[in-house]
Amino acid sequence: MNQVVTTLVLPLLGAAVAAVCLCRLRRSIWETTLRAAWYWSWLPLFTQAGVTICGRGDLSPETLTLLRFSATTSLFCPFMSVLGSKRPHQGAWQFIVASLWCVLNLPVLEVLAYRPAGGLVASDAQSLFLVGLIGLLAVVTLPTRHWLAAFFMVAAQTIWLAPHLPWIHATEWASPAMYGVGFPLAAAAVFLFTVGVRRPSRANLPCDRLWLDFRDTFGALWALRVAERINQEARRRQWDIVLTWVGFRRADGSPLNDSPQNGGNLLAEYPALSPLMRNLLRRFVSRSWMEERLGGEDD
Repeated sequence: MNQVVTTLVLPLLGAAVAAVCLCRLRRSIWETTLRAAWYWSWLPLFTQAGVTICGRGDLSPETLTLLRFSATTSLFCPFMSVLGSKRPHQGAWQFIVASLWCVLNLPVLEVLAYRPAGGLVASDAQSLFLVGLIGLLAVVTLPTRHWLAAFFMVAAQTIWLAPHLPWIHATEWASPAMYGVGFPLAAAAVFLFTVGVRRPSRANLPCDRLWLDFRDTFGALWALRVAERINQEARRRQWDIVLTWVGFRRADGSPLNDSPQNGGNLLAEYPALSPLMRNLLRRFVSRSWMEERLGGEDD
């Protein structure tokens, strides 16, 4: 009975929770360039659920391992889609995402083509590449307010890919029970991210609300790029403000008075700040998405 729970009930329950969360997440990200990432998110959901159901059949352990590896590597597709979510190239970037999944599945193709009776063995380079992708996911997402969701997703990926990582080769990590543990973690990650995205930042400064929501939605890589552009323009115009990871500060590092009244004064003091942010973020989000955060206080 316990084996049925860990190998069938938990995985399918986790997949159902993730599916409901993705449906609820659609409205929150539909005015951004993360639509493609949303579509890619269904790929690991269906593949993992399919592998779980197939695992109850008469598949050999070797075939089941191949299917699990292919399904697990599809989890990198939504994340990689986010890294290329800047207009106008976000459409072409999806071919790169698909190519990455094909590259990650080269060990599977190698087994099918050259040694059908053998097991899946990732080379040292392939194992290190997987480690690099997991590490990149952690670096880009953990510094945001969705850090707990990121932690659960990284943990799930590590558990599912553990037999193929360079420092773990124990056979118990490939057991069906251990594989089932990853599903509640992944479902919790999707649930927490959905809840977080649907609750915009409560910062008092309108520009801080816009910045923090963008930072947490698109991750550290795009956030740092946007902050760099804003700070370059601030130095060029000799503004006495700087955009930090947690919001706008004075150039000497002292905090701004974050009362609602002074939020309006900041935009009045630097009237070009709001148009600058709009111009940079329009490649990622819609005008209405920005207006919702700015609250029209810069009009």
